[in-house]
Amino acid sequence: MAALAGVGLLLVATTAIVVVRQRAPPEPVYQGQPVSHWIKVLNNMLRDQQGTSYFEGERPILEIGPPAIPYLINALRDSDSPSKDAYAVLWPKLPRRLQKWLPEPFPPATMRAYAARGLGLFGPDAAIAVPDLIDALHDNDEWVRHSAASALGDIGPKARAAVPALIKGLNDPDKNFRIGCVIGLRGAAQDAPEVLPVFKKLLSNPDSNLRSWTAMALGEIKVEQETVIKILEDTLQDENGNVRGCAVDSLGNIGPAASSAVPPIMRLLALEEQRAVVPDSEVLVWGKILPALGKMGPAARSSVPVLTNLLQSTNPFISAASAEALWAIEPHNVLSIPCLMERLTNGARYECLLALAKIGPEARAALPLVQKYRGDREVDLQLAAAVAAWKLDPSGPPPIDLLEKRFHSPVHMVHRRTAIRLLGDLGPAGRTAIPTLFEAARLADQLMREDARAALKQVQPN
Repeated sequence: MAALAGVGLLLVATTAIVVVRQRAPPEPVYQGQPVSHWIKVLNNMLRDQQGTSYFEGERPILEIGPPAIPYLINALRDSDSPSKDAYAVLWPKLPRRLQKWLPEPFPPATMRAYAARGLGLFGPDAAIAVPDLIDALHDNDEWVRHSAASALGDIGPKARAAVPALIKGLNDPDKNFRIGCVIGLRGAAQDAPEVLPVFKKLLSNPDSNLRSWTAMALGEIKVEQETVIKILEDTLQDENGNVRGCAVDSLGNIGPAASSAVPPIMRLLALEEQRAVVPDSEVLVWGKILPALGKMGPAARSSVPVLTNLLQSTNPFISAASAEALWAIEPHNVLSIPCLMERLTNGARYECLLALAKIGPEARAALPLVQKYRGDREVDLQLAAAVAAWKLDPSGPPPIDLLEKRFHSPVHMVHRRTAIRLLGDLGPAGRTAIPTLFEAARLADQLMREDARAALKQVQPN
């Protein structure tokens, strides 16, 4: 009887597959494979010849583009059922000839998790999927829930309807899902003031990872910024260095409007200097605190004396970051350019090249030094020097061809990302590279996609 029942289930499944194949419209195809194939391999980790890891299905789905979205939504709706379970058990026992004709079973929960992540790749373009992603927040499978929450964050403010469900998910017993909900709120709740008391409470959670994500999410909130800034100021006193770094980073991203945070940031700077024996504290100073002050511009003028002293720091990264911040806060400061020129030959070379490029023609005295690095062995220094040289003397064409060539060359993804970021640094002068930036925004590397999107905003600001 069991065998007969199994055969019956197989016949039903086979008939259903045939009917679906007959009725379903042809799927979009990439390299001869339909979108359903690429969904199933979305999370397959591969390595290219340079050793860079990538997910097999990401680029194909992005190359197919928005036409893939309806199929991702259908895959997100793939439900569990006894017949599918039975088919998964029976399929391996079938003759190979029959296996070749019938599709290999694929776990519905895995399909739903991959589909949710695939929708997140399209950002705001996948807004039509928000209702289904909200439903997926209640899925029985934890990775489906987490993937759906993250995808809602990627969609951004167009996923505003998901905010209540994401807030409710913060009480879920699963730690990964709670973090996923914060990531979701970071994008979806940018104009949702009701998340502020929720975030404030989360910043008392014993999980430092959750607090870090919360501090980052606060930096994206566009409403009630006085309240946001006060919460972030309090977070600067967190016992965890990463949480403090995320808080100061968010304040810097808010910019001049966060000028009230300058005194507590300066107190944090003093404390981190006392912790200088801890390498993480030095990184926090030059990688987070000093750039945040620079982003606030003249609103951070009270920090000028301290920054001036830090120009003499024995740490070249702190010295260079201080010079860059000092110029942003007090334009035409006579100390910044000499400091950057000195550190260019003695320490933080890449950072100095980027800072000199931001200053532009006023730092033309540094041009002979900058030119020396155009033939450096380090790829990133070559590229940064080319951009800095053009920024200091923009009488010739911008180095677009060089940057595009490096992006298309078989080098490590890190160097290709540098080329894309530097194309963005060219600003509107880099408009002819827009097709290259769009190509980069479809690659199977999340950091590359983020850099490319940021660069597109720089070269076409309107």
